[in-house]
Amino acid sequence: MSPTPSFSSKFILITGANSGIGKATALSLATLNPAQLWIAGRNVESGHAAVAEIKAMGGYPGTTPQGHELQFGTNHVGHALLLKLLTPTLLSTAETTGLTPRVISVSSRGHAHTAALPDGGIAFDTLKYSQTDLSGVNKYTQSKLANVLYARQYALHYPQILTVAIHPGDVLTEIFNKGAEGGDEQIKYLAREVAPKRCGSLEEGIKNGVWAATAEGVLSGRYYEPVGVLGMGSELSKDTGLGEKLWAWTQREMQGWEL
Repeated sequence: MSPTPSFSSKFILITGANSGIGKATALSLATLNPAQLWIAGRNVESGHAAVAEIKAMGGYPGTTPQGHELQFGTNHVGHALLLKLLTPTLLSTAETTGLTPRVISVSSRGHAHTAALPDGGIAFDTLKYSQTDLSGVNKYTQSKLANVLYARQYALHYPQILTVAIHPGDVLTEIFNKGAEGGDEQIKYLAREVAPKRCGSLEEGIKNGVWAATAEGVLSGRYYEPVGVLGMGSELSKDTGLGEKLWAWTQREMQGWEL
């Protein structure tokens, strides 16, 4: 039997998929992780139930409406676009007031876990797909590496604005509950077994961000761990070539989006 071909770029529509053979077919094809899987049926309620069942299988990936891998699109591209739209105001504020606006990007120490990253740190070739060849952890750490790289690049392009990336610490937030509900097996293990034992309170989790937003002597373009600790960024996060590649890729993806 020949190996199953990759479905990472496939878009699938199945009619009558709210029950019976159609639903069973949808459940089976979902395990191949296509880029998108659409189901159609006469009954809205059972159709939504079928969608929920497919998602509950865990690990079924997705993309943003703009076509980016869901975590990368959410954690990096969306924030980069917001920052692009705010940049003229930030620059105007710096010029008219003489003050230095600050931008704090929330990353994670996960960005430095080389073993959890795709080859090269960021899998640029498949960022416009659901990246079914990567685990949920791969996708998360990739997006967090992008946060650190982009903060460094933004600081270079806009020295009038103080820009840093931070790790808030290991905090037990709702992201772990959501991960347990719909993530792959790695995410479920982290959410159910590791997080409750190792994560601290929200009160602890805000300290590094508040420090970065208010303290004197914060260095633009750098990465800080709690609280105000330098020197913990990975070598990849300091890679000028990778940072420039991410900057150029991101600018292309944001073309046409203006206020």
